[in-house]
Amino acid sequence: MKPPRADPYAWLEAELIRGTGYWQGVVDASTLLDMSSELCALLFGQANSTGWEPLFANRGVPVDASAAFFGHWSAHRSEFFGESWVSLDELEAIDWSRPIRVNDAPKLIVEPEAGERYWNGRAGFPPLDTIDTEVLRHLQRGERIAVEGGALVRRQLRFEDAKYGTRYPLLLDLMRTLKRHSEGAVRWVVAFSE
Repeated sequence: MKPPRADPYAWLEAELIRGTGYWQGVVDASTLLDMSSELCALLFGQANSTGWEPLFANRGVPVDASAAFFGHWSAHRSEFFGESWVSLDELEAIDWSRPIRVNDAPKLIVEPEAGERYWNGRAGFPPLDTIDTEVLRHLQRGERIAVEGGALVRRQLRFEDAKYGTRYPLLLDLMRTLKRHSEGAVRWVVAFSE
């Protein structure tokens, strides 16, 4: 059984000279994301109470992992699980507008003017059965209902909904900066502990 929470051990790594296979650990990214979030479930399948099919789960530790990552990970190997990695190119290729599950029923979502998105049963947002009947009829017709901080809508969850309220934009900015200052690829290497 997977733990309800998965704390990250993560490094952003860059292959500073293309083709050498030498990866430098540049940024300790362990605190960049709350790994119990929906984004962690979507990307790596950890703390996946959503049941989503993860995109980059259980790839293992790269054989050429940086010394920064490998040293701590190998010294405490028995404490870790779910090791994986994802490249900047793969993250940039994600179609964030894609539905998370094609056959999922529409969910109630607040699309804010700014900030996090919430859907029914998650992050304290009320389930569908607590919504006023008249409001629900409007939502079922595809209308938007103005609420504090945004608009209430009824639609399928999309990949983009998993990243709201996370530090994912900062992570991506750091990876892009590393890419500009290295000849080779950039990746994010992760392992999880309870």
